[in-house]
Amino acid sequence: MSIIVGLTSQTITVGDIIIAALRLLQVKSPDVDLSADEISDGFQALNMMVDGWSNESLMLHHISKETFATTDNQDSYTIGYGAVWNTDRPINVEAMTVSINGSDYPVTQLAYDDYAAIRLKSYHSNFPQYFYVDEGVQFSTAYIYPVPASPAPSITLYMRKALSQFLNPTEEIILPRGYLRALKYNLACELAPEYQTNAGEAVIKAAMTSKADLKRTNHRMLTLQSDVSLLTGNLRSYNIYSNQ
Repeated sequence: MSIIVGLTSQTITVGDIIIAALRLLQVKSPDVDLSADEISDGFQALNMMVDGWSNESLMLHHISKETFATTDNQDSYTIGYGAVWNTDRPINVEAMTVSINGSDYPVTQLAYDDYAAIRLKSYHSNFPQYFYVDEGVQFSTAYIYPVPASPAPSITLYMRKALSQFLNPTEEIILPRGYLRALKYNLACELAPEYQTNAGEAVIKAAMTSKADLKRTNHRMLTLQSDVSLLTGNLRSYNIYSNQ
């Protein structure tokens, strides 16, 4: 699972998280053992919850940096397991750079309407300046403009990737700081309706707080940028009062 990194020496199994969540619901107690079906249901609910977290970008703490080759005269490249750029399909491509003579240059990401507005998409250059990503189901597809020409440069992608599924309840895992608490309390909230009970105000509050804490930690400050058209020839800042 992509959120597993060695940040603590504490060994936890997936089953431990399920048991802890059901203990919060008072389904599990010292004198009550869980059935195999209950563990299985909890395991499925945990994987479904983690899968849903992948759509919350701030729950993804890691940016993956990977470099891929381009091909002369090829404008599009599929991204995913078994694709042209063979890697796990990203949830989002945060940034792209192109390597020219040992130096990396940023490639500007376009929305679909901006890419569609380019009239001559077959223009070639060994210095790509723009890219557009079409998010497919199995593969994403990156369109590069201008089309890479000989010598075709290498491309580096900075990607947020989905949290992968747990393998089984006995799997041993190591989690980044804060994720164990979030998994435990949020899983209790997910499972409560299946047992026709309420997770309780304290559990719900802990579930919300634990996710909020992680999102604050994973939040990345944006770099302030100015439209180049607002800069004068000598690169002075644009004055909103004088319109100069």
